[in-house]
Amino acid sequence: MLKARQLSFHFTPSVPLFQDVSLTLSADQWLGLSGDSGAGKSTLGQLLAGYLAPQAGDVTLDGEALPKSGVQPVQWLPQSPELAVNPRWRVGKILREAWTPSDEQCQAFGVQAKWLSRFPQSLSGGELQRVCVLRALAPEYAFSSPMRSPPCSTRLPNLSFGRR
Repeated sequence: MLKARQLSFHFTPSVPLFQDVSLTLSADQWLGLSGDSGAGKSTLGQLLAGYLAPQAGDVTLDGEALPKSGVQPVQWLPQSPELAVNPRWRVGKILREAWTPSDEQCQAFGVQAKWLSRFPQSLSGGELQRVCVLRALAPEYAFSSPMRSPPCSTRLPNLSFGRR
């Protein structure tokens, strides 16, 4: 169970991006976030993954604080996959950074074997996003969030963010 309790975050001390945000997600749930640009959706994702520390509140996974280093059990996938990869690494190294998916798993995500020897900038945004999603689904990870778009057949609870 991923829990965020009373999260508050600001980049500028006198201007909170959001305050007192709480949510609970089980491993089988999807959560969609909607809101204006700059409303804090990606920042919330980074907080939930432990990439940023909140000014107030906490994030726990199964009752424990997120680890400070090592493999992070909650993964954040930025909307622009180029932000999630090292441009100097070939796609195969990027994919194997977290784990080595099987050929069947690569095929299920549409990740082609010929991409593995290429640099990420030679793939389209959608192709690179598939690589990033597959990498984030390593078996030791509990959650991955947010993705650009979930499967069309998935109904998502929606948490809306707006400017105050």
